[in-house]
Amino acid sequence: MLDATFVLDGGAEALRTSLNALRAAAERAVHEGYHILCVSDREACKIGVDPMPSLLALGAVHTYLCKQGLRDRCSLVVQAGDIQEGHDVAALVAFGADAIHPYLMLRLVKDGITYKHPESKQEITLPARDALENLFEALEDTFKKIISKMGITTVEGYRGARLFEAVGFGPELMEFLGPFPSRVGGIGLDDLVDDCRWRVSQAEKMNVLGRNRDYMAFNAKVRMALRDAVKEAHPEPEPGGGELAYTAPPELPEPDGLIRVGVKFEKFSKMVADRPPTVLRDLFTITPGGATPVPRESVLSAAEIVKRYFRGAAMSHGALTGASHMTIAAALNELGGLSNSGEGGEARWRNDIPEKAYTPYWDDVRRKRIAHPGVYTLDGHIDKGRFKSRIRQVASGRFGVDAEYLVNADELQIKMAQGAKPGEGGQLMGKKVTAEIAEIRFAKP
Repeated sequence: MLDATFVLDGGAEALRTSLNALRAAAERAVHEGYHILCVSDREACKIGVDPMPSLLALGAVHTYLCKQGLRDRCSLVVQAGDIQEGHDVAALVAFGADAIHPYLMLRLVKDGITYKHPESKQEITLPARDALENLFEALEDTFKKIISKMGITTVEGYRGARLFEAVGFGPELMEFLGPFPSRVGGIGLDDLVDDCRWRVSQAEKMNVLGRNRDYMAFNAKVRMALRDAVKEAHPEPEPGGGELAYTAPPELPEPDGLIRVGVKFEKFSKMVADRPPTVLRDLFTITPGGATPVPRESVLSAAEIVKRYFRGAAMSHGALTGASHMTIAAALNELGGLSNSGEGGEARWRNDIPEKAYTPYWDDVRRKRIAHPGVYTLDGHIDKGRFKSRIRQVASGRFGVDAEYLVNADELQIKMAQGAKPGEGGQLMGKKVTAEIAEIRFAKP
C-alpha cells in the first residue's frame, strides 16, 4: 500500500516531498518483490493529512518506475475518493493504472439510492444491487466511448498511452506527470494545494461542490436569450403551423425589429463572452494598436464577409430539427453564402427542380412553390429551392447520398477513411428519429 496523502498545512513543499516519498516507496516495494502496488488515499483525514490528486500521485509513480526500468515488474492499483465519473477512470488508465477502486463512489450507492425522475418528478428508489450494476455499466460504457474515439478497442491499448495534450499544466506538474505535451504552461503545486484546501473546507461543511457550468451552450438561460432575440425578428408561430409557419419570412417587416434584435442579441453575446474561461481563446484579449486605422472603404462589408466566408453549421437534419436545418439554409442562401447539409442527407423537395422534371413528384413540388413562392423559392425563381444546402457532405458508407444529392451541390466535402476517424458522427438517439429522417437516410420509415 502506497500512501498518496500529504500534510496540507505544509503547502507546496509538503506536496513535493510526499510525491518524492511516494516514488521512493514504489521503487522499494518492487525491489522487495511486491507485484501489485496500491496507490491509496484512504488514510486521508484519519491521521491529520489530506489526499493528493490521484492522477498526480499515479503519474508520479508510473513515470518514475518507467524511468527506472521497473514498471513491467508490477501492476498499479489506484484507490481514490476523487474519482467521480467515467472520464476520471479513462484518465487514470491512460496514466498507467491497471485497476481502479473508486471507494467513495461505491460507498455512496452501497445502500441503494433515491432520486427524482427528470420528467415525471416522481421519486424512484433503486436497491443497492441495481445501483451498483448501473454504476459499473455507466463507467464501462463511458470508458469504451472515450477509447473508441481514438480508434482503440482494448484497455491494454490505452493503458499508459497518454494520448492527449495538457492544457494549463505548468512545469512543476509535468515533472511528475511525464512526457506528454503541455505547450502553454499553467498551474503549479501551489495552485493544487489551494484547490485541495478548498475541497477539504467544502467537505467539512458538507457542501456539494456543484455542477460543472463551464459550457454556456448547455445553460437554458443562454439558449432562451438567443431565442428571445430571434423572436423579435420572427415571432413564435401558432402551434400546429408546421414547416410553413416556422420557415416563412415575416410578411410585414417592422422598422424597429432590427434594433430590438440587436439589443437582445447583445444580452446573449454578453452571457457567452462573460462565461468562466473554458477554452484557450477565452484568455485572449484584443489590445488596440497605435497604428493608423484601416480606411473603412477598404474593409469588406458585413454582407460580403458572410457571402465569402460563412459556411453554415455542417450539422445534419437529425442533429438539428427540420425547421432549424431549413432556416439556416434559407438564411445563407438569401445572403449569398453557402450552407452545409452535414452527413444526414437532405429531402429531395429542397433541391432545385431539374430541367427534365416529368414525374408526379416534381409536379407536386412545383405546385407547392407556385402557391407559396416566398417560402419555398429563392428570389421568386420557381426552379430554385430556398432551403437547398449548397455544400453537401459525403463520407464512406454514409447514408442519404445518391446522384441527385450530389448534382445539387455547389461544393462537395468528401471524408476519407470515415470508419477510422475518431468521433461519434452518425449516432442519433431513437426519440429524435422521424419517418422523414429515416426516408432521407434511405432507412425504413
